Amino acid sequence: MNRNLICFFPLLFFSLFSRAQVTENKVVAGYLTISKQHPFDWDNLEYKNLTHIILSFMEPVSATDPALRYHGPEDVFAKYDLKEKTFFGFASRLIAEAHKNKVKVILGLCGGNDLHASDLKGLFADDKLRSSFIQNVLATCVKYHFDGVDLDYEYPGSKQEGEGITKFTRELRDAVDKSNKLDHGRPFTITLACPKLDALGQWYDFAALTHYCDWFNIMTYGYEASFTKFAGFNCPLYPAPEAIAAGRNISVDQSMYEYFHLQRKVPLDKLVVGLGFYGWLHQDYTRLYGAKSASISLSYADIVQNYLNAPGWVYNWSDASKVPYLTNEKNKEMITYDDAISIGIKCNYAIEKGFRGVMIWELSRGYLYRKQTDTQPLLQAVGDKFKLQH
Repeated sequence: MNRNLICFFPLLFFSLFSRAQVTENKVVAGYLTISKQHPFDWDNLEYKNLTHIILSFMEPVSATDPALRYHGPEDVFAKYDLKEKTFFGFASRLIAEAHKNKVKVILGLCGGNDLHASDLKGLFADDKLRSSFIQNVLATCVKYHFDGVDLDYEYPGSKQEGEGITKFTRELRDAVDKSNKLDHGRPFTITLACPKLDALGQWYDFAALTHYCDWFNIMTYGYEASFTKFAGFNCPLYPAPEAIAAGRNISVDQSMYEYFHLQRKVPLDKLVVGLGFYGWLHQDYTRLYGAKSASISLSYADIVQNYLNAPGWVYNWSDASKVPYLTNEKNKEMITYDDAISIGIKCNYAIEKGFRGVMIWELSRGYLYRKQTDTQPLLQAVGDKFKLQH
């Protein structure tokens, strides 16, 4: 046999084996919300490209009532073919289909009325209410066969609130470990959705939380949005020169690696990179990271089906930030978003850096419902990089 071939085959085997190891235990978790604006159900999901679905959201009834209720209008379920036209009727259909495809479904919990999640703040500060809430959450997971819980607390505004989150996750983990109703042959996952910047994340005690949480879903999107002043990028992997000049030296890499890993000492395999399947239309746009008057949120489906390739809109690419954007000179508008190319680059980044995987906000916003084929190009781009084995 040719000596070059003899050398080649071991190298080929090592390359394939290494690639399998790289993605073997990775997470691809997608949040799924139910809305009238974004039609989507269990039949639309590309399960082959997911490890977890975070079905969202349930919330406490109030700061003093630990019972669970759906976070939104129940009439949204009326259009679905369900025996029980509720969140849990939808969940039952979804979980059954997901489990057939070896995908886990996590119950998404969100935090109530305002920026500081006032309902959860009240519950978590009271030992009895917190315990009752945990029991209600676990009973729900047992009844409907959820595979875990994700807490989206936006956002703790004090050390006390941070301590409440730690107590909740610790006691939830203890309750899971002691439960005689859960199937302990099937791992029960506990995760947190966490803000990307220290201004909103400073009160999380990650040194403690790391012991109770399987991973942290970092919301690395919305860097420039309706609540910011600049016409910049929603999910820049790295800061553009224009961003740095405007004092906006923030990015996915800065959040994930510099802040969470280096500064907050969170292990790489506990960190999951957030991907945005949506964007923003900035009004009164004149230049990158210049001033804007307002911003409107658009799903990826909206952008592709109503703006991309439409008259007056020009496609641009930022090589510095590794993201696309559209501009309309006549209308003085800019759209910042991610496409399949930039999503693939972010997935490569997550794999190469050694992060646990990626999280998607939000699956239905990436569904091109007007098309018959290739309806989820962003999710397919994720799948192409992670090459999941179910």
